[in-house]
Amino acid sequence: MFPNSGGRFGFTAGECSDLARALREPWGSLRSSWPAPAGGMQLNRIAGMAEEYGPDTILLIGGALQQQGTGLTEGIREFMQNIKQNFPQSCAQ
Repeated sequence: MFPNSGGRFGFTAGECSDLARALREPWGSLRSSWPAPAGGMQLNRIAGMAEEYGPDTILLIGGALQQQGTGLTEGIREFMQNIKQNFPQSCAQ
């Protein structure tokens, strides 16, 4: 897990891409892992994050789900629609 660029932390897009790339590679005796950007992420940025990080990424989005005007249920619905649209290869049919 690492702070995503464009959120409330000062990481650049390049730094985040480098972190994601490094997490996909073994490190000594440690296995590779799935990148998990987090921190201040918004639902309207999922398409860009899907393109930037790829399908083997975990998106840690929490607060944005609760900020939807119609409540948490609608936030989750919007999140799932975004995931299905932007990560179709990772979604069960």
